[in-house]
Amino acid sequence: MLTMRWIIVVIYFLLCMGSVVSRVDAQGFSLAATARSIDPLDGLQSGLYTAVPVRLDGVPLFRVAAPTNARAGEISAVNRALLVDNALQQLVMVDERGKPLYDPSTVRVSTHRDGDEITIEASDAQHPAPLTIVTVTAADSKFQQSTIDDLAASWQATLQSALVEALRKRDPVIERRHVKQVVAVSSGLVLGTVLFVFVLRRLRFRISALSDALPDPRENRGEPTQDYAAALQHSRQLHHLSVLSATYGVSCWVIVLAWFVAATWDLGLFSQTTELSRSLSRGGTAIGVIWIGTAILNRLTDLAIAKAAATWRIRHYLSSQERARVLLRVPTAASAVADFKTLAFILIAGFLTLGEVGLPVGSVVTIGGVAAVAIGLGAQNFLKDVVGGIEVLYEDQYAIGDFVTINGHTGLVEQVTLRMVRVRDTDGSVVTISHSSVSAVANYSRIWSRIVYRLSIGPEADPQAAIDAIQTCVGELAEDPHFRDSLVLPVESIAVDAFTKDWTLIRASIRTAPLRQFALRREINGRVRRRLAQAGVPLGPAIDAQYIPIL
Repeated sequence: MLTMRWIIVVIYFLLCMGSVVSRVDAQGFSLAATARSIDPLDGLQSGLYTAVPVRLDGVPLFRVAAPTNARAGEISAVNRALLVDNALQQLVMVDERGKPLYDPSTVRVSTHRDGDEITIEASDAQHPAPLTIVTVTAADSKFQQSTIDDLAASWQATLQSALVEALRKRDPVIERRHVKQVVAVSSGLVLGTVLFVFVLRRLRFRISALSDALPDPRENRGEPTQDYAAALQHSRQLHHLSVLSATYGVSCWVIVLAWFVAATWDLGLFSQTTELSRSLSRGGTAIGVIWIGTAILNRLTDLAIAKAAATWRIRHYLSSQERARVLLRVPTAASAVADFKTLAFILIAGFLTLGEVGLPVGSVVTIGGVAAVAIGLGAQNFLKDVVGGIEVLYEDQYAIGDFVTINGHTGLVEQVTLRMVRVRDTDGSVVTISHSSVSAVANYSRIWSRIVYRLSIGPEADPQAAIDAIQTCVGELAEDPHFRDSLVLPVESIAVDAFTKDWTLIRASIRTAPLRQFALRREINGRVRRRLAQAGVPLGPAIDAQYIPIL
């Protein structure tokens, strides 16, 4: 971020220096030079007439019109625009000292009627002889659908203000004043940016420290939440981290926006860069504001989502299982909504950008029949995925951190958006599944989990000794501070499930906190194995029995 900021600062100063150094002698303008500023492609045709814009320092003033099929002796719209532009350049010429020939304080634009036409002229105290700028003709009146008198009055007011502004920008005294303003604004922005960078660095260090202090969610997924005060504190820390991160992002974009707006304003102070300033204002600034504003709005909505998630977390829940579940469900829903919101903002900003560059959004969507069909099918599948994602979040089918089997893929849910779910299986592979393609879901960690514990002992062994060993081991775990909170219902049921002449099968059902069944099963295995060895209970052969849950 620091590198990008300094790049923006350097570009800004180059633009400002270019606007000051590029002061040239305006006497070099000629009709050939002004011809390059008149683009015939700018002509606007309406019915029998064609109109071409007239600009001063890149700013469009009005359009002069002429018949599209000009007869012999008639001047075309392009030639009329060239003549007007030449007259304007004569009015804003400067002498060898760089001072305008016409005085901005005394220059006056007047009108003079000549038959059915009105001529617009300019003069000042030192040039009493009026200089003709443009003649308002019947073609102009018909093209603009206005009377000649009203059109002449409008053009007169436009030219008066435009000439005064153009002459003032060329005044050496005012130019020096503008240079001082540029230096003052630039110095203020540099100082402000340095202070901002210092504050943002401190904020970044604080965000990093807070992130490091938070427990790794991958190590605590599904942990029971008997200590509601600790869970509430953890929720507040997450909310505080979200607020700091959003504040950091908004501040960075505000700095970029401030430099961009200041550069555009400074370039508009000088006649040689007014056109560049207008181009930035008309296109670059609009596009920059769209994307920077989108980024700021995206960060602000992140704050709103974080606030809503924090409010959801601290709601009162009756049981510890509900509190444990909400700690998985809230981040999942917040993450999915934030991702979808960001995508929506990017699409809207993209369409607005296409409008700014002059490409109609409708033409983008309807380019070719094949493209339209492809877009329609893609949108249809996308909407199906989004609807499926909304159902998943609303019904709480699974959340980030759940251990699930989806379409035959078993693993831990790593990411859930409104379009897809991402599962990492036991081999470490990541499987991405769209919500619309999900046909069956098995969630092993919703609210609570279960261990179906099977133990095969020899036919000569006492089944009750094996049952007592299992119950004793589970009872010890219920008293162990490391595993106590992981057991919801230590022993739901335990009995002899089946037997043959070669073995006896003991089956027990143990209810655990979400995702704790794996660690508990390993711990029970070790303890039961040692206790059976101490009691002299022989183990039976391995039994490949089908998993049948005990209800």
